[in-house]
Amino acid sequence: MKKILEHIKRYRGMIFTIIILTVLQVGSTLLTPTILASLVSNGILKQDQATIIQQGGLMLLTTTLDLVLSVTAVRFVGKFSAGLARDLRLSMFNKIQRFSTQDFQKFGTSSYINRTTRDIQSLSQTIGFSMNLILMAPLMFIGSIVLAMRMNFELSLVLLGSIPFLGIAIVLMTISVSKGFTTLRQTTDRLTQIIRDTLTGIRVIRAFNKSEYELKRYDEVNEGYRKLLFNLNVKFSLITPIMMITINFANLAVVLVGANLVQGLQLDIGSLMAVIQYSALVLVSLLMFAFIFVMVPQGLVAARRINEVLDQKNVQTFVENERGLEKIETVEFNNISFKYEGAEKEMLKDVNFTAKTGEKIAIIGSTGAGKSTLMNLLLRFLDASSGELLYNGVNIQDYTEKELRQQIAFVPQNRMLFSGTIRENLKFGNENATDEEMIEALKLAEAWEFVSSLEDGLDSRVEQKGDNFSGGQKQRLSIARALVKKASVHIYDDSFSALDAKTEARLRNNLKKINEDSIVFVVAQRITSVTDATRIIVLNEGEVVGIGTHDELKVSNQIYQEIMNSQSSLEELEDTNE
Repeated sequence: MKKILEHIKRYRGMIFTIIILTVLQVGSTLLTPTILASLVSNGILKQDQATIIQQGGLMLLTTTLDLVLSVTAVRFVGKFSAGLARDLRLSMFNKIQRFSTQDFQKFGTSSYINRTTRDIQSLSQTIGFSMNLILMAPLMFIGSIVLAMRMNFELSLVLLGSIPFLGIAIVLMTISVSKGFTTLRQTTDRLTQIIRDTLTGIRVIRAFNKSEYELKRYDEVNEGYRKLLFNLNVKFSLITPIMMITINFANLAVVLVGANLVQGLQLDIGSLMAVIQYSALVLVSLLMFAFIFVMVPQGLVAARRINEVLDQKNVQTFVENERGLEKIETVEFNNISFKYEGAEKEMLKDVNFTAKTGEKIAIIGSTGAGKSTLMNLLLRFLDASSGELLYNGVNIQDYTEKELRQQIAFVPQNRMLFSGTIRENLKFGNENATDEEMIEALKLAEAWEFVSSLEDGLDSRVEQKGDNFSGGQKQRLSIARALVKKASVHIYDDSFSALDAKTEARLRNNLKKINEDSIVFVVAQRITSVTDATRIIVLNEGEVVGIGTHDELKVSNQIYQEIMNSQSSLEELEDTNE
């Protein structure tokens, strides 16, 4: 729990204040029955008007003080628990964004989402409900028993008539907070949506250096969640003081009514009333213990799951000082090998080639050949197990995360779009892009025709994951987003698979316009997608088995020929079926 304790230490002043307020509150609560005993015995029974006024006023004062201390302590506990939850969510969100591809595999996406939302919510609720109760319950329990025994032990077990009022108070508070939980669930769904977008599109976010933007977007919703949770914690935590007030007023009514009935008897009515009130306080303290025993175990499980994420060590680390990378002109794979943790064999083995500005490098091979792994190395989503990946002759690990990815435009295989608008998605590539630049990128990506036909154009709504667009439309929007960035390295990871042949041909012809000023890497399944490449790298089981142009490889490379033949056979079969 080290990481969580580090966050808690930031609130040590607030915690100390809560302890002081709680002790004062318990003292004020325990003082009330004694004052009541004096009011009855020395004031009412003796008909001493001055004592009645004095002790009645003192009782009113202590009751008011009890209320003020209770509300104040509740507000401080609410601020502490809500603030701690906000800080933990922000820390976990920032931590997860910096995980490598391998780091994500430890718990899985769903687990990360649950830990960031439900577990933190559970921990916050535990703190909100239990923090002051953990100190208050034993103090009140022991103090009430001791003081009740001083009055009369037998009478301390009698006349617990405040129980029905207690039940009513609990029911009323439960009804009040249930509406708040409905709204809280809706806000939780919004937080989950942003987290899911981030986890699903983490490579895109990193490639476009949008971690700070996503962090800000998340923090805004997170702050709203904090305010809602704070108000809910205040309402829920008011259960205890309301129960106390209910019991105090009920006992005061019993005293006033009973005084008229027992005047003249040899019984110390004041002591009787005090014992009744201390018995009620014992009952309240037991209810507090019940709250604690229910909530604390849930909070401890949640805290342990949260701490597992915060304590997780990143596989990758980045340097702090920028080298002033303004443009990538050469990319060199120098005996690069890569092996996933726990895998039996290497995914890539002794890869060697160099790419320069103006070149289009195509990567082709069968499924599992290592194509996407090679792209992940280029973006430093993964680090090579051996060998060196050099940008401008400098090891990729010597660049900061920001300056490295500022120079790379990336189109992922899964055609990831984010909920919002087309404009917002394009601005991922360049937040300062003008409408003209975005429209030009859409035209190059063969996407402007369908975007311009939409009622809102660039401001048209994009649903989560772009589900309101077809696969081909999502793919073209992803390509346009990359083109807006105007980077020195472009990476297309099987980015044309959802396009028909004619659209793909037009798009590839358009992309020739950017090749002169950048290095283009294309991962493709189809031969037609790589015929115009400067060089084609053929991968087979992680090894480079051929490098050359289309014309060279189709006559000299067996693997390339097999791919060509298999696709030719498939095309013939499709033509026959038609």
